[in-house]
Amino acid sequence: MEPKTPQQRAEYLEQLQRETKKNQKAYQKKLIGDTVRRRYSELWLRKKSYKERTIAPAPEDAKAVERDITMIAPAFYTKAPRTAPKP
Repeated sequence: MEPKTPQQRAEYLEQLQRETKKNQKAYQKKLIGDTVRRRYSELWLRKKSYKERTIAPAPEDAKAVERDITMIAPAFYTKAPRTAPKP
């Protein structure tokens, strides 16, 4: 339905411009929201993997790790009691 009079055309054009502006703002808002969510999730995953790498292993795992280490260098890692030097 094409507007007939020049005033109707002007009103129709103004309405289209308002809708376009509104849609552009909504799209920009959506883009920003998506980017923020994506970046937050990337940071969360990075933080999670960092924590998994740096947190000390559970006690049963620690014993296995300790066992492996003592196999590699038993003299350095064994927990022999220290004796005081003899006078």
